[in-house]
Amino acid sequence: MKKMEAIALVLISVLLGVSGQLSLKQGMRKVGNFELEYFLTTKVFEILKEKFIIIGIFCYAIATLIWLVVLSKAELSFAYPLLAIGYVLIAIFSKFLFNENVTFVRFLGIILISIGVFLLLRSA
Repeated sequence: MKKMEAIALVLISVLLGVSGQLSLKQGMRKVGNFELEYFLTTKVFEILKEKFIIIGIFCYAIATLIWLVVLSKAELSFAYPLLAIGYVLIAIFSKFLFNENVTFVRFLGIILISIGVFLLLRSA
């Protein structure tokens, strides 16, 4: 697999994973509190009926299938660190979509992750 093709597939997988995570968060905001003790109760069915949860699971499933293509063709030591882009995107979207607090220390972490991904791409 060519590096650009691998990067494109990883990015698609990451974007689907981020979309899935954001959808799951929105779904759980609608459902409300969920504890481990509820795991074998009807609350699980309430969660599985929530449209954002369904969308999130679907996004994760497609992301996983694309990731399997990447794993079959690219070096894991190259592809896996690129998943860190997802951490950056989640922090940014969480700030704007869910009004979450992104502290200075978190922001510095995002910068460091971004630098790491940049260095990884330069090594390709």
